Amino acid sequence: MVYVHYIIVSTKGRTLPDFPLKGYASHSGRLDIIARSIVALFNKPRADRKLTFILLGPPSLPLIATIDGARLRNPLRSENDGLNILLRALRGESAEYLETIRSANPISWLANFLKKRDNCVRVYLSEKGDKVHQKISVLLNSRCILVLLGAKEDPPSEYTRVFLEENGYMLKLGPRSYLTSHCIVYLEYLLSLQEY
Repeated sequence: MVYVHYIIVSTKGRTLPDFPLKGYASHSGRLDIIARSIVALFNKPRADRKLTFILLGPPSLPLIATIDGARLRNPLRSENDGLNILLRALRGESAEYLETIRSANPISWLANFLKKRDNCVRVYLSEKGDKVHQKISVLLNSRCILVLLGAKEDPPSEYTRVFLEENGYMLKLGPRSYLTSHCIVYLEYLLSLQEY
């Protein structure tokens, strides 16, 4: 079984829950993209999956939050389930499956995170990358994959540079631009081919 850790960087995602919940997508720096991505990954039990989101928007210090699929007890069924986890992270509330930190320098957090996982294959999903099918055998034969995605727009260049330094591939899933949540669903489908 392959271990996969998704990292989503949102350049505009608000770092405090100071937005109205009705119509939150337009008032939160598109945190709906993060909420949908959480549900896309954890809509069924996934003990071998983690998702970290890094919010770089205003008004507070950047937020780094990690959801551990091994500790998430129930599958998520709706965008509201993802939003509730997101709000819990923004409030700094603890949960067995959720770890949050505030950091003035999230790029250092990413560099340290990557050093501890130097045996993992790194995949940055970007419209500018090579076709994923060119590297599918590398992915299917990996025991650990780290995946970097943007939320509506690419992560800042310093994040992609640090991420791609070692064992890194810039790949695209297809000829079009896909929502972050769709990228997760499609990549999970491709990885499921390993089981057959």
